[in-house]
Amino acid sequence: MKGFAAAIIMLLPAFLNAASFSDIMTAAQTHGTAVSSAAEEYESGMIGAYLASLDDKLSFTVSAAVSPLDDDLSSVDIGDLSFSAVLPDGDTTIRASIPMRVSYDGSSADFYPSLSAEHVFDWGHGDDALMDLQAAQLRLSAETGYQSSLLSFRSRVISAISSILSSDLSIADAEETLRDLEKEMSDAVSLGDITEGSLLHEEMLLEIRRAEDTLDNLDEEREALLLVFSNLTGLEWDGVEDIPLPVFPDMLSAESSSSLEAAAIEARIASENLLIAESELSPSKLTVGGDVSSSVHAGSSTGDEGIAVTGTAGWSGRSVSISVSGGGAWDRDWTFTPSLTIAGSWTSNPTDERDRLELRQLMNEAVIKRNDLRDAEVSLAEEGADIWNRILSWQMEWDELEAEIRYREALLENIRTRYSRGLAAEEDVHDAEHLLATLGIERSILILSGLSLESEAEMHIL
Repeated sequence: MKGFAAAIIMLLPAFLNAASFSDIMTAAQTHGTAVSSAAEEYESGMIGAYLASLDDKLSFTVSAAVSPLDDDLSSVDIGDLSFSAVLPDGDTTIRASIPMRVSYDGSSADFYPSLSAEHVFDWGHGDDALMDLQAAQLRLSAETGYQSSLLSFRSRVISAISSILSSDLSIADAEETLRDLEKEMSDAVSLGDITEGSLLHEEMLLEIRRAEDTLDNLDEEREALLLVFSNLTGLEWDGVEDIPLPVFPDMLSAESSSSLEAAAIEARIASENLLIAESELSPSKLTVGGDVSSSVHAGSSTGDEGIAVTGTAGWSGRSVSISVSGGGAWDRDWTFTPSLTIAGSWTSNPTDERDRLELRQLMNEAVIKRNDLRDAEVSLAEEGADIWNRILSWQMEWDELEAEIRYREALLENIRTRYSRGLAAEEDVHDAEHLLATLGIERSILILSGLSLESEAEMHIL
């Protein structure tokens, strides 16, 4: 490895102050807005999912209306004084209210308190499961979106580094080409094979100028790549070191992914929408309730006093509804007067063409989403196998490159030994060092391509 390190230093002296790969990634994450925006979007998405998962809570309403100037300014009337509450309970809703009316004229008062309650049983297919699925969909979208943004940003930084290293490799090759052309012409002139000003000499000068133009273009392209890197990371390019080897996930054992989970949720949502729509076409609700009201007088008031109690029960479907209410009232002498009312209605309410078409549309949507789920399962396996094959190809290329580097290291040491004994030319040492140095850059580029492949694999099974 001593000769390998020397060759790298010879080719890329600016890399002596290189930043580590992890430091570059950390700087990039803190410099740009991509990671910060991804975090904000993740938090907003999770808040939205939490809000979607919240059940209805107990709610209260208190109201009152006061008329202080009744009867020529001689009385005060308090009407609509009430308290009501709604208590969610699964697919049922309990409604309770306690209204009261008070009238006071300075010498007497009339109180009319009452209490009522209602409980609705809905046997139709509710939307609780649908709301849970929608909340899960939002959570999954937020989580996968965040992780995908981080992996995508990491790949951008890797691509920027790899582009610069590829540019360095091209520049090194161009410099070597220019050096060879200049040496070839110098040797030819020194040996007398060509003379200055001859046609062959001019042709060689033209080749040298073309090589110089190529090198200038590569330098300009490199400056543009350095600007991209600086904008992305906030750092000046000084090279890169300590690039970690990729750690690939086991693609063949991956049985699920966020895309597959998302497809499953969408399929279940489509099924829930269909069940809800079918339930709405055949509703079935039972409503039970009751109320108690009374009148109480104080002072000189002589109005009627008593208590009335009423209970109600009703069933309603799409076309038929039946209700029964009964109870009675007690007057001041506790005389009871019963009451009973039975009511029913029937409405011709057939399923019209719009209902049938909308229901059919939801059925088709459910089938499509189930098919999408099966397609997602197939795609997960196929794409996973494709990525795994590319991972195997990368590993094979890595093994071959490592073997090539070991061979070139041994060859360089051999050439240096021969050079020290006068059995090899200095040019042979230079060529071997240059080749080994370029292999070192190719090694870094290959590791970066492996890291990009690692991100792609992680995104696939995310």
